[in-house]
Parts: sequence; structure tokens; C-alpha cells
Amino acid sequence: MAESDKSFLNRRELARGAMLGGASALLAGAALAAPGTPASGELLDVRKLGATGDGKTDDTQAIQRAFDAARETSGGVFIPPGVYLTQELHVRPGIAVIGVAAWNYSGPGGSVLQLTGVACDHCGSPIDPRDAFCRTCGTPVSQPADTPAGTPNG
Repeated sequence: MAESDKSFLNRRELARGAMLGGASALLAGAALAAPGTPASGELLDVRKLGATGDGKTDDTQAIQRAFDAARETSGGVFIPPGVYLTQELHVRPGIAVIGVAAWNYSGPGGSVLQLTGVACDHCGSPIDPRDAFCRTCGTPVSQPADTPAGTPNG
């Protein structure tokens, strides 16, 4: 395949992703403005409420604030592309949660909510319990006594 063909495919994938992302935002706006939805419905951006989406910071409180605020206004929550570390969230009925799909599964992209319930004993950063070491400071992750390391839950 010629070099120009490779860049053509990349442009096509980019255009398709932009078109689908724009269409989903338009559809979300139409759903929020549908009959029976109060006029106060709005789309809240989790980053404007303090979420970072950097894959290192625990964004649970900021995302939950967005969900709670959307419930009050019968609106929706937009999650921009990024990796949002989060613990348990409570999504209320009647709100829309909108993210950007990652169409290329071989690389980063899209809106990702990564569930974590474990914090590093050394630095306090949220960590994936499947990891052997904290990605922030390198401290070994302590495993629960009943879950051997290397298993899906350990």
C-alpha cells in the first residue's frame, strides 16, 4: 500500500469519527430539547466541574457532582475524551450521559471511565487492583488475602 493510501485511510477514519461525534452531540441536544423535557435541560461538561481525565487523578467527585446537577436541571452530562479514574457512581434516572466513542481500539481516544476502588498506600493515587505496582510512585500494590495476584480481581 502506497504512503498516500495510508494517509487517505487515516483522513477517512478521522472524518468518520468527527461526523459520528458531531451527530451524537446533535442527537443528545435534540433528546434534551424533546417535548416533556423541562426547558432548563442543559448539557454539563464534567471538566468544567473539576474532572481532569488525565488517567491519574480520581475524578469521582467531579463526575458525581455533574450527575447530581443534571438531575436537578433534567439535563445531561458530557464526558470529553480522556481517561477518568472513578469509583462507584450513581447515575440518576432522566439524565443523558454522553461521551465520545473510541473508534480505534488499538490506541487511546474517546471517553473512558476506568473504575478503581483502590488507592496506593504510599502516595494515595488511585490504582488498578490488577496492577502489581502503583503507576505513579512504583510502590507494590497490596493484594486482598483471598485474591491471588494476577487473577481478574487481584
